[in-house]
Amino acid sequence: MIFKNFPVFLCLILSPSSLTTGYRLNVPRVLLPFHPMSQVKFNLMVTDPDGGCFKWRSTRPDIVQVKAINESVKHSCSDKAEIIVISKYADEQNVMIFAENKAVDTILSCGVTVDVIRSISISTTTKVLFLDASPVQLVIQAFNKEGDMFTTLGEIPFEWQMEANTSQKPLRIVSFSQSKYETPEGIRYLESLKKRGYTILVEGISPGAAVVRTTLKSEDVLSDSIELLIVANLLLIPSNDLFITLGSRVHYSAEIIKQSSTEKIIFPSKQYRLTVSDTSVCSINEDSSYVTAIALGSTEIVLIDENAKSLALIKPPSSHIHVVEPASIIFMISGDSWHLQKGNEYIVSVVMTDSLDNTIFISDNVRFETFFSENFFRISEQSKNGTYFVVSAISHGVTRISSKFSSIFDATEKVLSPGISCEQVVTISLPIFVEPSLVVFPYFNDDTSYSWNLTASGGTGMYTWSSSNPEVVFVSGNGVVTSLKNGKSHIIARDFRNRAHFGKADVYVASPIKLLFVKSVLESQVGSFLELHLAILLQYGDLTAYAKDCQKVPFAFTIADVNIFKSIDDFTSYRSPFDNACSSVKLMALNEGDTKITFSLGNLSATTYISAFSPLQVVPASEILIMLGSETAIELLGGPRPWIVDPSKYFSKGCLFLFCFPFCLIFYKVFGIKKILIFINNEVSSLLNHRSEGFINYISCGDSQGDMVSFFLIEFLGCAVKIQVGNEITDSNPLPVILEATLRICCSIPNRIVLSIIRQNDDYKCPHDTNIVHMDDVAIISLTAFGHCISGPSMGIDRQFVSISSLTVHWSTASSDLVVLDDLPEVQMKKEFFKRVIGQGLEGVGEVVVEVKNYSQYDHELSLPIILRSSLKILFTKYAHIEPRKLTIWNEKTVFKSVDIISGSGIFIIKHFDRSIIDASLEKNAIMVYFSIRALANGTTELILQDSCIGNSFSVTVEVDHETKMELTIISSQGDAFSFDDALFMSIEITTTSNIIDVIRWITAVNYILRGKVAGLVSLVASVRTSMGKTIFSVPHEIQVFNSLLSFPKIITLIPESTFQMVFSYLNFKFILKLEVVGGPQPMPELNFHVNDSSVASISENGLITSIQRGNASIRVALSSESSLSNDIIYVKVVALSGIRIRLSSFRIERGQMAWARVDGLMDDETPFAFGGAVHPLHITWTVIDDEIIELSSPLAPFITEDSENRFQVVVKGIKPGTTQIKVSVKQSSPSKMHFIKGDTYEDQITITIYDSPKISDPLIIQQNIRLALGSEVVLRSNRESDTVQFILPPQYSSLAIKERKDASVTLIAQSLGDAVLEMKEIGTNYNESTFIPASVYLVLNVHSIHLAMEPSFKNSLNDQYMSALPLGYRLPLRVSYKDYGGHDLYASNMNIRFRPHRIIMHSKTEVEQELPGIELDHLIILNYSVEQYANYSVEHFDLTEITAKNNGKDLEITLRQPGVTVLKNCISFIHPIHPSIHLRSDARLKRFKVWDSDNEHISTFLRIISVNAITPKIERLFESDIICFRSPLSSNKWLEVGTQHFEFVEASSGIAVARIVGNSVIASYDSNDQRIFTKISVVAPGAIFLESPLYITNVAGRRFFFPVSFGVDANLPNVHGCNPDDLLKLDHVPAPFNCIATLYGENSLPLAKIFSAVGLFVAEIGSYACVLEEHDFTDDSHKFVNESSMKIVVNAIWNRAGKDLSGSTETIFYPRFVVLQNEIRLDNLHLLKDVLTAIVSPELKSYIQVESCHPSILTINRMKSPSIATLQFEIKLNVNSAVLWAEILDKCNLTIVNTLTDQIETLPVNIVLRGNLSKATRSSVLDYITDFVDLSVIYAVIIIAFTMLLFFLACWKNHLLSFYLFGSSHEAHPASYSAFANGHSSLKLSDHWLSMNKTSSFSNNKRIQLSDTSNRFSTSNASTNSSPSAQDNSQTFLFSTSDALNDPYDIRYRRH
Repeated sequence: MIFKNFPVFLCLILSPSSLTTGYRLNVPRVLLPFHPMSQVKFNLMVTDPDGGCFKWRSTRPDIVQVKAINESVKHSCSDKAEIIVISKYADEQNVMIFAENKAVDTILSCGVTVDVIRSISISTTTKVLFLDASPVQLVIQAFNKEGDMFTTLGEIPFEWQMEANTSQKPLRIVSFSQSKYETPEGIRYLESLKKRGYTILVEGISPGAAVVRTTLKSEDVLSDSIELLIVANLLLIPSNDLFITLGSRVHYSAEIIKQSSTEKIIFPSKQYRLTVSDTSVCSINEDSSYVTAIALGSTEIVLIDENAKSLALIKPPSSHIHVVEPASIIFMISGDSWHLQKGNEYIVSVVMTDSLDNTIFISDNVRFETFFSENFFRISEQSKNGTYFVVSAISHGVTRISSKFSSIFDATEKVLSPGISCEQVVTISLPIFVEPSLVVFPYFNDDTSYSWNLTASGGTGMYTWSSSNPEVVFVSGNGVVTSLKNGKSHIIARDFRNRAHFGKADVYVASPIKLLFVKSVLESQVGSFLELHLAILLQYGDLTAYAKDCQKVPFAFTIADVNIFKSIDDFTSYRSPFDNACSSVKLMALNEGDTKITFSLGNLSATTYISAFSPLQVVPASEILIMLGSETAIELLGGPRPWIVDPSKYFSKGCLFLFCFPFCLIFYKVFGIKKILIFINNEVSSLLNHRSEGFINYISCGDSQGDMVSFFLIEFLGCAVKIQVGNEITDSNPLPVILEATLRICCSIPNRIVLSIIRQNDDYKCPHDTNIVHMDDVAIISLTAFGHCISGPSMGIDRQFVSISSLTVHWSTASSDLVVLDDLPEVQMKKEFFKRVIGQGLEGVGEVVVEVKNYSQYDHELSLPIILRSSLKILFTKYAHIEPRKLTIWNEKTVFKSVDIISGSGIFIIKHFDRSIIDASLEKNAIMVYFSIRALANGTTELILQDSCIGNSFSVTVEVDHETKMELTIISSQGDAFSFDDALFMSIEITTTSNIIDVIRWITAVNYILRGKVAGLVSLVASVRTSMGKTIFSVPHEIQVFNSLLSFPKIITLIPESTFQMVFSYLNFKFILKLEVVGGPQPMPELNFHVNDSSVASISENGLITSIQRGNASIRVALSSESSLSNDIIYVKVVALSGIRIRLSSFRIERGQMAWARVDGLMDDETPFAFGGAVHPLHITWTVIDDEIIELSSPLAPFITEDSENRFQVVVKGIKPGTTQIKVSVKQSSPSKMHFIKGDTYEDQITITIYDSPKISDPLIIQQNIRLALGSEVVLRSNRESDTVQFILPPQYSSLAIKERKDASVTLIAQSLGDAVLEMKEIGTNYNESTFIPASVYLVLNVHSIHLAMEPSFKNSLNDQYMSALPLGYRLPLRVSYKDYGGHDLYASNMNIRFRPHRIIMHSKTEVEQELPGIELDHLIILNYSVEQYANYSVEHFDLTEITAKNNGKDLEITLRQPGVTVLKNCISFIHPIHPSIHLRSDARLKRFKVWDSDNEHISTFLRIISVNAITPKIERLFESDIICFRSPLSSNKWLEVGTQHFEFVEASSGIAVARIVGNSVIASYDSNDQRIFTKISVVAPGAIFLESPLYITNVAGRRFFFPVSFGVDANLPNVHGCNPDDLLKLDHVPAPFNCIATLYGENSLPLAKIFSAVGLFVAEIGSYACVLEEHDFTDDSHKFVNESSMKIVVNAIWNRAGKDLSGSTETIFYPRFVVLQNEIRLDNLHLLKDVLTAIVSPELKSYIQVESCHPSILTINRMKSPSIATLQFEIKLNVNSAVLWAEILDKCNLTIVNTLTDQIETLPVNIVLRGNLSKATRSSVLDYITDFVDLSVIYAVIIIAFTMLLFFLACWKNHLLSFYLFGSSHEAHPASYSAFANGHSSLKLSDHWLSMNKTSSFSNNKRIQLSDTSNRFSTSNASTNSSPSAQDNSQTFLFSTSDALNDPYDIRYRRH
């Protein structure tokens, strides 16, 4: 047995290297038979990969010989070999076959065993053969003595025999050579020798059975046989199981299938018949073979062959029939799409199903009523039962087809009621046509491509485009075709909803044969543009056509005179919209004249003439009204010039109607000059006066009124007031320009004047009669005059005067507090007719009044017929705002909601809302304007309001590749404006600070067109040279050029209830600062977001996308203006996760190295962005099978311990070599059930291997290796002085290059693949040593992952514990590194780092200053517009983070701006000049090739950043003057406020601050390393002041009383936050934000200020602000307060901060202090034994006054009757005897007067003097004591006797023995009473006894002891009366239990006492 398995054992030992290579053998071991006559062969081959060079050998060539197949002649090796058994011995023998490849150090082996055949068996796939069918293969399997099957039998011959019961054999053997099947190896050779091998083919020729036997010519091997059955191959039609309805009749038939044909069986038949297994369900007519369904149920129909009944193994053909009830019917159509095309033919069928969706077979006796509209369909074929139709669509539109299961025909028709019906909506579209159908592109070389946008029409409107020859023409998804090389292709546009419908266009790429101009306008006005259209004639075979696109053709063209025309866009041609024109060039007319332009391309050229002319103008208007004495300039200028090729075709025509008689019009013509002279009655009329200055004519009205037709013309035709100037059509000028001009003048006097506001922005249609201005704005008002002409066609029509320069105007205003009038010197008219109205920041109505009395004429002042007055009332108001901002409406048609519009002009426009969700309109009432809103459907929409008159001014912006008009105004030294005609003679120059914008002169010298080229900021300065030679410059005018709005990514994938925010920023040609939404002006105006399906996702005003449920939606992003230029669409996919997977950055990492593992969904777009912003986060748990191999940590830092919420990524660090698994479990949150498709938990695991890096153990060398990606570079610096180190690269290494730098460092450049050695040599030292550093240059594809390294290391100083998140404001340094597949660092790569979080923000300049603490606004502006200067330093601002990128994005510093969870994504793009799968794009600005690999988006990493507000207390809103004590987790040594100061720090080092100013504040904590964290707090004004009061106030000396004051919106809200007692001590006496006023109320009361001082301050001992009342020095007037019966003090707190008018008050009782009138009490034993103590006390305090003496035995104190209401007297009596006994304390005896309510204590000294002999007095006092004692004893004895008698009387009356109560009689004396007491069964109940004990064992009747029958315990309950205070003390009540008292009645008594 050991010997037998020896080859396998030897194979495992000798081929370990094979495990490490990719080469494999096809089999590990073979068993081959020994045969004396045949040599068995077998092929071995090496694969994975193929084509290896192996040499083969056998260990026993005498047993098994090996031969190489297809051996290489050069190397004598092959990847295939043939082994041949040549053994001569019939015994088991083992051989090893080796295949060796020394080039890759690989040895493969295979074990071969040669043995003897001991048994055989026949195997086959079936034992039943069909007549005349495909043959069946029989295979012999051979075995050795141990039962092992031989691998192959090769060419060993076998004998096959057939045995049958009949003479005719039902089988025959078919040779492989005669069959249609592949011949096995070895059989072909045997068949050529007329022998058979180990396999044969047999086929049936007649029904029956036969035995096939095979024999090997060997006595030791037994033969084997197999029995086969041959039957006919019957087919039952229909053969499938049927579902039919009741009454349906189905016809069954049968066929015999033969190898090349079928034979139909005719029923009835003798051999075959049909039977039904259950005739109660279906009946069968054997003659007709019809089966009829008669009952619901299932049965089986069987085809019986009478000849095969005895063959039990053969199952006859059968099918099941299910009789069911129909449930529904549907339509089916060929192509499976109901989007049809007009003119096409379709097959429509009706399908019926049961309740389980089984398709029901519709038989011929079933009838359906199917309806097709004749307007849309033509039926060409249909079935009898109405379920099959062939129709043609004849018109387009939307229609419906319907069908109904109506009846079943049996013997009679059975009508079904109600029948099942269905309806299908069908959309029929027009055929698809592609325009143009023929496109021809020029071909010059393969490097230049041309494109054209094909448009498709018809169909459903959505198409997919494809090219039949993509190597010639490429087509994009939107129909843009691009040529690639010479050839032809068909472009097909298929209908997206029905791919069977398509349109086609032919595209040719051909060579040019002719260059020519097509029909173009060749004349242009000066300052305007001229477009010339060029065509190229192309030829491809027999086809000659014009090219569609040739904008990239390198035309060379010249302009003969560049002073007349200049090209736009640097002679860059562009695609032309004209037919036959493939390119156009835009020229600008600079000066009047004619010139020639020539285009050339190789040896082809085309030339044409072009002409520039000045505009034809009648200035100022065609029909004007002028004030008498006023003057206006009139001029007719410009017009087309005579065509240079044929001047004879030039014409100028004019005609005139005469309206004013009598007069004579005389005119004459001088070439180029037109003049008019006017006479009336042969005298010069005073109607008009004329003067001229240069080319300008001035017309002024004289002293007469009337209408005058004045015109300039060359011919007088007498027909109309019209002038036409131009050329006629010629071959060289096919589109001549013809211009017209007219003029009419009338002189008159105005009858009214009007003041109006000039609106500079007419885009919002503000009515001109709306006189509303913002209270801080400046408005321009103008004076205009109106009148009418007294003659002519406009007679009597009120019109505006074009000139009223002769009027004398007086301006005034009576509202100087609201408005100030100022001149406007820059207007072109006289300044008297324009004024600037300057608002003063107040709301109200201001009035401006103007008055005109006179006008001037010929230097005379004349009076108007009437005095003209006009006034203008201007309403100054605030900007409009709406309330409420958010509104929820019940979706009911009768429910209307209104939204009030506060302030504003009152002229509003609803700019946007979803009309499918709400119906909104503007309504007005007597008070305000408001929205009236009614809901139409469920959903969310945004309604945008635009004030038409206020708030419409925006900064000057120009969009890239778009144009904006600009006008220049030139002001004279007198403040008047020059006309544009004067500007023609001035040397005006416009200079710009950057070439990002083109300034093009247009029409006149003061009109220009600005065309944006590149985004950024530019300043325009205009200059003009005066006649004195001085140059005047204008103020710089700043213009912003912005890019069009673009959005990235186009597709966003989210799970339901998740968020993703868009980015708004700039796109610059250097790089994209942010990846998502770019373009638009800065600061970004309000953007408009529109979601097409609000049930799938919603988006907030700041671009935060929130997914709702699964589905697809699109979001349109556009600027809020009405312009349609800047907008874009993004798509949102909301999906549920179908599973998860772990994504590892590296599956194999070195020990000590790190990788990351993260959770992704199963789809590629289900990244952490999809679920990282989930509202209900996923709970992700990571586990490791063997934590000794790897360890997991947070990507943020080792000291961060993250919770399970959305912990989608961990850092994996290799600990020791080995293999282990990482498992992850993801569970969705309970609030959300839409995150997963099924279940609530997904799991996955992945295997990771840790290995040791190869090392040299002796000697120990720390290996360094610099790894670089191809095309990258890295800066190298040493840790030595710069002048002591030199880097040397040996010349034999060409893969690297060194470039010296200024700072003594070097740049190492990877320029080709390979390895090198870099020498770092020390110079200038005593030890000039060299260090050799290996360096390797890799392909960029080896960059497998990018990593982020972080180094935050502080702990939480608040509790000295690790933090669960990073603090807000913390600067997190990140270092981006690259790693290859093994986790090795790549020190340099050409990859461009891109990053973005999933949460961002948009903001304006003002918001940047407020929201980004510590960021200078200038840096942000430079970032947006001057990226070239700051390309290595960029700042990204997002709504949760601020990311600063340095070192080309390799160093990131993340400042945590907002609390929350941010998912940061880093991805890369790279430069690679040779990779074949990468697209190349040339960028002229960068002077190099940029390469973007679109297939490498997986090279990215994600980082979950958790930020929380770590500064405590965590309060978002404070009230003004609130006190807060900040605590920071940093070891803070400084607290500061960023930006505007809203807080005052009491102590900056401890963080104690007072909120001083209302607004938003950022408080920052700094440590010694300048690390900063911050918190955001809003300081708001309080809404109310609340006061608390003490119980009373008194003027006792030395007292202070506190009235605690709080402010805010609720009295319960504190104004001190986070402060401990030590902090409060530092805040003592901080001034309060309110003033305190105290007032005393009562009759004849003094002002309280004479008694108390009231001040507001912070009091540390109560920890609150308070009004503090402190007594002044005591005065004599204070006793007057005691005369009052009742007094109270009212304390008011009045807010003293600006902007709020708040106050609060409280009141309390005032108790005046008492005053003792005496200074001392004098007593002696002779004359002054008594004295009276008198005090002045408030009446309500008398009961609280007590007097105590120094000893009660010395002085006796008795209260006396008071002589007045405010006087209290006490008699003080001296006890002489006691005084003698206590003589030693007489000198210190005092009286203490106490007010027990106010705690006022006054001490009065008592002067006691004892005189004479004191013995007699002593004896008298002893007798007095004895007498008193006897008197008291008698009184007490009488009381005791009376009380005893009373108790005896009560006991007798109650029939009880007094002795029981007094002495506790025994149980023997009173057994009944004891028993009743014990068990409660006697008539004497314990509940009838009142029993209570106090501490002195006395009885009282206020408690009752009760015995509970259920619990057998005593309990007490209060009685109905309370006789004394002692009775109310529950502590005097005893509870007894039966366990204590029932043993002995005496125990009750004892325990009671």
